[in-house]
Amino acid sequence: MGDMKQLQQRLLSPITGAAAGGDAGLMPELVALVDALPYYDSDEFSSCHRGTLLNLLITRLTTNPDRDRYSRGDPDLSPYGFAVFHQTLRTEAATALFAYWSAGGPFFDLPICYPHNPPSSPRDISMTYPLFFSHHLLIDLLRNRGGWAPDGFDDRLRLFNQSFNTGGLASSVMSVFNTGYDPVAKALAALRSAAPPAEAVKALNDTLMGRNLAGQGLRTNINTAVSEGGDSAIAATWLLFVLWVTFACLEADDIKIEAIILEVRSSGLHVPELVWEKVWHTQYSNWFAPLSGADLAPLLPNVDASFASELIWGERSTWYPPVGYPPWH
Repeated sequence: MGDMKQLQQRLLSPITGAAAGGDAGLMPELVALVDALPYYDSDEFSSCHRGTLLNLLITRLTTNPDRDRYSRGDPDLSPYGFAVFHQTLRTEAATALFAYWSAGGPFFDLPICYPHNPPSSPRDISMTYPLFFSHHLLIDLLRNRGGWAPDGFDDRLRLFNQSFNTGGLASSVMSVFNTGYDPVAKALAALRSAAPPAEAVKALNDTLMGRNLAGQGLRTNINTAVSEGGDSAIAATWLLFVLWVTFACLEADDIKIEAIILEVRSSGLHVPELVWEKVWHTQYSNWFAPLSGADLAPLLPNVDASFASELIWGERSTWYPPVGYPPWH
């Protein structure tokens, strides 16, 4: 894959490049925010984003027996108990993501994990989904360490990743932008201090519509990149995706973002179908590698394979998969 950082810098050069200078026609804080957006394969952003997801999942790893034993001060906890209660604190970004899911948005479409007793609110779903997903990741970790997994486990883990990608991925990027990924979080804070979010949304929308010199150059660059295909098109698709997320960070709701996307498409901006209105937060997920037990390995070094059967069968009577997931026998 080519140098995605250079490709994104080239795309944004009419706004952020040295040649733009005072001709950008945008408030400096908005220019700084656009310049801070991560490029497609940024290791720094990927580490922050995946770390946020894993932090949320690992802080949802609980079982009643170990919780009760821990609350009684039992010093002889199982390896699972040690994993759960080794003072892992939830990060600010993970807390923000949990709050988004609990409130039913933005872009909330996670599966219900109790098909026989459906939750009555998004908060109930947000409480169960990370818990069950984390159980699957932990079983995969134990299997990698010499344990075992029931028939159908790989299908279930695949479906958890699939449902996450189409239901919570955009909101997870938003939470990291707002509170976890410092370059964007700091630029957002500076912009919010300088101007009302609605003013920034309008300025960014005007730019994408080509209503200023910077926007005209940006549109030309994006259209050229999409037409070229390959890495150039990948970089352009990603840039548009993170720009849509940026609108959400600036308090634009889903209806407003859809209207913006439709408007810029209708005006001649070549927006790839994966990031069109109505689908941009549910279909564009191929940039994200599925989570697996390997992601937990450095976080839970003290959990060994001998706990696999206890985890699997101890939870079987109450551990329902989301609707449509393969049952265990």
